[in-house]
Amino acid sequence: MPVGYTGIAVLFAVAAVVSIIFRRLRQPQILGYILAGAILARFLSSEMDVMTLISDLGITLLAFTLGMDLSLARLQSIGSRVFGGTVTEIMLMLPAGYFVGTMLHMSFQASFFFAAAFALTSTTIVSKTMIDTRSSLKPYSELVMSLLIAEDLLTVVLLAVLSAFGSRGNIALIPLLELIAEMFLFFAASMLLAASLLPKCINWVANLGSDEVLTVFSLGLCFMLAIFTNLLGFSFVIGAFVAGVAVAESGRKERIAMKLTPVRDIFLAIFFVSIGTLISFNSLAMLIPIALIVGASFILMKFLAVTFGLSSFGFGVRNAALTGVAAGAMGEFSFVIMRLGIQYGIVSQNAFTLIVLTSIVTVIVLPQTMRHSEAIASHAERAVPSWFSLYRSAIDEMREKGRERISESRRLAYNTALNAFLVISLIVLTAALSSYSHVLMAKMDEDFIFFIAGYLALALLLIFASYNTLSAEVESYLSDKSWSYDVTQRLVRHIIMSLYIIIGFAVSIVSLQPLYGYSFIPLIVGLLAVTIVIIVLRHGAAELRISMPNYTLVSKEK
Repeated sequence: MPVGYTGIAVLFAVAAVVSIIFRRLRQPQILGYILAGAILARFLSSEMDVMTLISDLGITLLAFTLGMDLSLARLQSIGSRVFGGTVTEIMLMLPAGYFVGTMLHMSFQASFFFAAAFALTSTTIVSKTMIDTRSSLKPYSELVMSLLIAEDLLTVVLLAVLSAFGSRGNIALIPLLELIAEMFLFFAASMLLAASLLPKCINWVANLGSDEVLTVFSLGLCFMLAIFTNLLGFSFVIGAFVAGVAVAESGRKERIAMKLTPVRDIFLAIFFVSIGTLISFNSLAMLIPIALIVGASFILMKFLAVTFGLSSFGFGVRNAALTGVAAGAMGEFSFVIMRLGIQYGIVSQNAFTLIVLTSIVTVIVLPQTMRHSEAIASHAERAVPSWFSLYRSAIDEMREKGRERISESRRLAYNTALNAFLVISLIVLTAALSSYSHVLMAKMDEDFIFFIAGYLALALLLIFASYNTLSAEVESYLSDKSWSYDVTQRLVRHIIMSLYIIIGFAVSIVSLQPLYGYSFIPLIVGLLAVTIVIIVLRHGAAELRISMPNYTLVSKEK
């Protein structure tokens, strides 16, 4: 028999039996697959390489099909309010997960991976549970699916960050800034490719008239982009996701999905079985009580975070609460993140087992909570404090006035994008200059000191001009006499100032770093250059701006 054949054959046989049993028991089949993997762990220990390969194929196909559901038109139909609510929810879940990780005595990096896994909802489990409980027929189901799609997009971003952090082994300030710049450029290029060139290639192949050729070509594109993103230091999931977006933009989604969905489900079953094989039985008795507590914490925090996030962006408390109940299941991408942490040597086997057990708890509880979702939403609606109504009124007021100023919003968006691109480019250029400083120093000798001083002066001048532009744009956009606008204006202005101070400090440190071991004179020259720039900025360049030609800042009439 070929290597791995016996193990995989037994695995499929057991998975088939388990799926029938769990179907008859009206329990999620995912739990059955995980249980089958746990039972077969010892038998499959020699086949783990083959199983890992097959499960990676399943996750790649899952990301590919998620991308097909996330066309640019679908994103536009979801709307900014859902995205705003989803981002708010994730930003609340991440620190909660990090706190849980630290309480369990995980390291900083392990807690970071745990927080990302803790923040995510399983699209597969939630959608299947909604169908089983007939919740998919209810009015709020569209909001649930929109939230899940928006969260899937944020999951791709989280995977990019975590894969880059894991490969670099640290989360220091300078690597973090470099990572942000790389991610920005990578996502911009990927989405441009997915929206322009790739759909044309897919349509050209589709016009050949063969569904078989179209499917094979799409799969080839999926795995080619997965390999490419992996070589760049990001998770292979991201490349598959971009390929899926390209398929969605081509308009050939139905033809390809019809062929791929059964294959994806088979590989995904192996993925969940492989998750079961990674469960640590030695500490199972100790971890089960902890999983019950963490699972209950996840369900409660997810409910509160989704309810707060969606209701903050104009959705009613009742619909937001119903969506929060439906989102209470942890799943496949949480496993992917923790397995990624194991591969980088950051996450322990016990932490991975805890996430699996926590997911099992949430999957078992979800159907019960969804059957009582109406009662839970009614209680949540009555329990909303009076101050939250004022908060929502302020948000609604800002949103209403924002609709009246579409041109101003567009100007703010354009100038923010322009200045973000400028600052990120400066960060990348400074990092590159630091990397090749030894080469430049050898060629320029003493002139290198003045070159660094001049570069630093120019960089700080551009950073100051960028800060001037954004702070003035925000002040103009939010200028209003109402208390909500005044508070928001001050808050945003302080955030922008703090961000630019950090960026300016980082650029200065990295630029001057090559000179520290050169002599004492370069340090004096560098500090003198910085001082001159500050004096110039305060007295001669206070009005310096970096704006789009057609969107220069115009003061409002008093």
